[in-house]
Amino acid sequence: MKQIRWIPLVVTMAISTVILFGGYTFYRSQLMEKPLTSALSNIDQIEHAEVVWNPSELKINLSLKPTTEIAPVMEQVYDIAKKEASSRKLNVEIVNDASNAHIDQFWNKALFAVAEAMSHQRYGDIPIRLEELAKQDQGIQVETSMDEQNVYITLKDGSNHKTILLPLQGSSMGVWPNEERQS
Repeated sequence: MKQIRWIPLVVTMAISTVILFGGYTFYRSQLMEKPLTSALSNIDQIEHAEVVWNPSELKINLSLKPTTEIAPVMEQVYDIAKKEASSRKLNVEIVNDASNAHIDQFWNKALFAVAEAMSHQRYGDIPIRLEELAKQDQGIQVETSMDEQNVYITLKDGSNHKTILLPLQGSSMGVWPNEERQS
């Protein structure tokens, strides 16, 4: 029986592992993430786009310009990303770096009314309730829009803004962490 030469075996396995995983990482970053990121960055209203590929999910983080009309931009984003995502779940998030404490406080007040309208699928109530709250809080401007996938809310306070993307087919939320959804 031949003896196994351990040093060449371990070195060969290490080199093979580095080539395999290094090649996959290079392929993913250069041939998948980078082209999609540059295509999304070419959309006029997007300041910055970041793409993260996972085996089951394609996650896109977007920073938008303050004057953005969100629904047409998101339509372009979904058109571009769906071609690349294939069977992966597509998850788009808006990064709100330009928000401030006043906007965040307003959103905290409005959150219950918006969540209630979303859970009852009464999407027409969202702009009405937000406008009512905006009348009470001078300085906040509210813009809402909707398409077949999301409700979009943009809150502006001078040069600061916050954009919220609410999926129409979101997961239901229970009161307790272990509560099962009742059908």
